[in-house]
Amino acid sequence: MRPILLVYTLLASLTPLALALSSVISFTAGDGYLQLGDHSTGPDIWVAPNDWPAVRRAAGDLATDFGQVLGKGGNGTVLVPDSDILNGTAIRSRGRPPIIVGTIGNSSLIDGLVSRRKISVKPIQGQWDSYIQEVVSNPVPGVDQALVIAGSDRRGTIFGMYDVSETIGVSPWYWWADVPPKAKDEIYAAPGRNLACEPSVTYRGIFINDEELTLQPWAATKYNISQYDSSFTGEFTKRVLELLLRNKANYYWPAMKQSMFYVDDPQNGIIAEYFGIVMGTSHAEPMTRATDEQSKFLSGSWDWTENSANLTAFTAEGVNRSKAWDTLYTMGMRGSGDTASPTLSAPLLEQVIQVQQGLLRDDLSKSLGDVPQLWALYKEVGEYWQAGMNVSDLVTLLWTDDNYGNLLRVPYPSETTRAGGAGVYYHVNYVGRPRSYRWIDTIQLIKLWEQIHTAYVRQASRIWILNVGAPKPLEIPQSYFLDMAYNTSNHLTPDSPTKWMTSWAERQFGSGVANMTAYIMNKYGLLTMRRKYEHLTFLPFAYSSRNAPTHNIMPNLSYVSVSNAVSKLSTPGNNSDARCVISVDWNAAPSGLSWVSLNVSGVDSKNITLNENITVFLPVNKTSVPHGFSGYVESNGVVSIEAAHYAAHARSGNASGPKLTYNFYTFSSGGSNDPVSANFTVYLGGPRNHDATRPIRYAFALDGGSPIEVLPVPSNALGSDPAGWNASVVTGGWNKTSSVDVAPGTHSLDLWLLEPSTVIQKLVLDLGGQKASGLGPPESFKV
Repeated sequence: MRPILLVYTLLASLTPLALALSSVISFTAGDGYLQLGDHSTGPDIWVAPNDWPAVRRAAGDLATDFGQVLGKGGNGTVLVPDSDILNGTAIRSRGRPPIIVGTIGNSSLIDGLVSRRKISVKPIQGQWDSYIQEVVSNPVPGVDQALVIAGSDRRGTIFGMYDVSETIGVSPWYWWADVPPKAKDEIYAAPGRNLACEPSVTYRGIFINDEELTLQPWAATKYNISQYDSSFTGEFTKRVLELLLRNKANYYWPAMKQSMFYVDDPQNGIIAEYFGIVMGTSHAEPMTRATDEQSKFLSGSWDWTENSANLTAFTAEGVNRSKAWDTLYTMGMRGSGDTASPTLSAPLLEQVIQVQQGLLRDDLSKSLGDVPQLWALYKEVGEYWQAGMNVSDLVTLLWTDDNYGNLLRVPYPSETTRAGGAGVYYHVNYVGRPRSYRWIDTIQLIKLWEQIHTAYVRQASRIWILNVGAPKPLEIPQSYFLDMAYNTSNHLTPDSPTKWMTSWAERQFGSGVANMTAYIMNKYGLLTMRRKYEHLTFLPFAYSSRNAPTHNIMPNLSYVSVSNAVSKLSTPGNNSDARCVISVDWNAAPSGLSWVSLNVSGVDSKNITLNENITVFLPVNKTSVPHGFSGYVESNGVVSIEAAHYAAHARSGNASGPKLTYNFYTFSSGGSNDPVSANFTVYLGGPRNHDATRPIRYAFALDGGSPIEVLPVPSNALGSDPAGWNASVVTGGWNKTSSVDVAPGTHSLDLWLLEPSTVIQKLVLDLGGQKASGLGPPESFKV
């Protein structure tokens, strides 16, 4: 994608409560600061014995992380205080600074501090995944100061600890991407409070998918293999779940190809609970039953019309085995093996979900309103909703993209009152048409931002799940997606991805390379959006010369000269090329477009003339524009302008929407300065019409004429792709051409962007000279 212009919408009412943006951690001393560690001493991490096992486990990570940045002498120690300390009546001095961590209502340490009015937890009490970090004076007798991390729930406490870990210099990617800890001499906690209220998105996580190519073979060299030949057993699961928590994610779809999370290792479900992660299964794996389980353990076919009794019993087993753990249940079904079902219909799928909800109600013995559920409207499943399917309001509608990062649908205003809300299942990796992409990261962050930001402001904010294929090599889009899900208020404007990339690179690699890293990754994203590596096999990539002459070939070089016309080349060696400068005497050159031919010939080492001569055709275009004109100038029958290079902009005009104005000058005519029939092409981004009631639209007007409204993206029913979709995902956007009549001279073009997600990349006016290419002509000369 080139430099872009887009229309984006901010809904102030949806801006989340401010999250933790400034840490209590410092690396220099100050008034009232609490020293947490140095090269010789690390902190004691106090955890109450009645707190969650997940909290006690993460406390061990925090203790280790201090040693990672301070050295062996700075290792922290997890301390489970005795009853006297818990009662606040006594303390055994250890000479080590304390960090008191715990969960409100589940930690006698934290509850004791609250009851003695040492801390106030009202801002986060009863909230989801929230925490407070605060330096507290005299928390218990014998302790002058302590850093207190109090969570609203177990994950809030864990996030508060991992926030300290990352701030002191331990990357969430320390293991998966070998990011070295940032060494520190001293670590302090500053006086004051750091408050992190509820995250922007309730359930935030990743989906490991299409793992059989790289991740599964790699894991097989490191972890135990299950009896069903999967290497995604307990120790692998621990690594993934720790990564999620360090990225402040709370939700996980485990691998679905040749893997069965709950079967491959019976400890997997227990481990997920031990870490405090909400478990789910993919869009095609209802009620926690993996795809491979459907083929291995189901009696009969995966077909509701023929085998509903066995399917009901099969899914009931999934509910029963997961009922003691934190689970978000996938509802509904697709066909066998993650394909479209040949027999399902909207009424049948209603019946399926009703039966599944009955199983949840009966086995979990709780109100369905307290059981998180989702229905993924992936591919053909959207057809059922569009057909009027009635789905319980308690079920979250999980809208999807087209597997290439373009949203298919966002919630309509009439759907935003559903109790279950809505969410997004989004891809940065995919196996399927028109071509799979899973080799390496090819994601442009600004596009990811634009689409996900749109989803958020349209209230798809209950679940965000990212198909990453594997944790590596998609560290950047994965981190960005999860960070945006955690705190969308940091990502409200189009420059947010660049700011985030700079900050992220500084945390991973240091401040010295952060700005350049962000610049390189922005440029890389632009290039890979133009063509993913996997799409380089699509034509055209070799074209005839854009400037191939059509007439008036002039071998007379009276107004063209070439410096260094004769030189000796040899290879290998230091003289394998020669630089020649071609100069034009513009006073002698004829007006308009002319061509000259330059002949390249050579001799071999024996001074014998080579048979292979090359002729280079050089266009010489002598034109002039009126004095004082400022804008782009036609060359070779084309005017090409990058969308961001407008001459003026205004909030509105003759059409409703932001107006951009572009100035250009043309020479082509139909004879005697008559207008020429030209093609005006707008190169857009890849977004689709994710709201059929408000399709992507723009309008344009030439030289003050009446605006012409254009709908560039064809309409389509859910479950199908619009005409031209294959080409749009290969080229990174839609191209829309309109006919206009253009006379020679000075012109202005007004362009109105009429809907959110209208992304404009480039404008091209073809007056007869445009050649076929993949990216369109380069930008015209500007005076």
